[in-house]
Amino acid sequence: MSTPFFSIITVVYNAEDVLEGTARSLMEQSTTDYEWIVVDGASKDATLDIARRFAVEGRDTVVSEPDRGVYDAMNKGLRLAQGEVVQFLNAGDRLANAEVLAHVAAAFGEDVDAVYGDTILELADGRVVTRVAFDPQTHIHRRMPISHQSLFTRRALQLQHPFDLSFRIAADYASLAAMVHAGARLAYIAEPLNINTIVPDAISISGKTRSAAEDFAIHRTILERPLAEALVTYLRKRVVILGVSVLQALPAPVFDRLPAKIRKRVY
Repeated sequence: MSTPFFSIITVVYNAEDVLEGTARSLMEQSTTDYEWIVVDGASKDATLDIARRFAVEGRDTVVSEPDRGVYDAMNKGLRLAQGEVVQFLNAGDRLANAEVLAHVAAAFGEDVDAVYGDTILELADGRVVTRVAFDPQTHIHRRMPISHQSLFTRRALQLQHPFDLSFRIAADYASLAAMVHAGARLAYIAEPLNINTIVPDAISISGKTRSAAEDFAIHRTILERPLAEALVTYLRKRVVILGVSVLQALPAPVFDRLPAKIRKRVY
């Protein structure tokens, strides 16, 4: 069985402080069976210079032009990809270790359409949390079960389910939901594949409310859930959003004394 060639797609805008870390995590891989595609949204800082400095001539691709948002840029990268397997690695995120691509390649049997794993979250306050992926086959009807940065998909399948720009927040969820609903075969690697640097409250309450509404649309139109079931899931998420906002407002000493199961709801 041949080893798949990867297309690692990084969408970026004004990220001069973090892009180098992303590039170096690729350079440290034990395999060179990949191309790096950088889709820059016409950055005003040194982002483009950094991307060109780390790109390998004749293999990698760097484009810079205005876009209609992150999902539009991700679709551009997908159309440029030449690899058999694609991954979307955000600017500032890194592959978890030097063997990630090798391990993912080994998991891609002929009967596997996508491979996913866990994610390490680096929080702004210095804490590190491992987000264990849920099985998409059993959890796709509830929420986005994995971090999209820890998902590697056959390019042919991803092209069948590109990112729908009508979803401003949940287009990655919509794409995965469409794949799973169509019968995609996924394999799980029980290890972190990606390190994701995040701010816990990066999405505002209004943004989270929109996310809940987009999830509802995905449940109804893509997953074809009955109205009553989709509505119950939507209302539960609205309650969770309210609860998370309360948790985020707690002083750190109080928050840290809460049970781990509750604290994880913030992430």
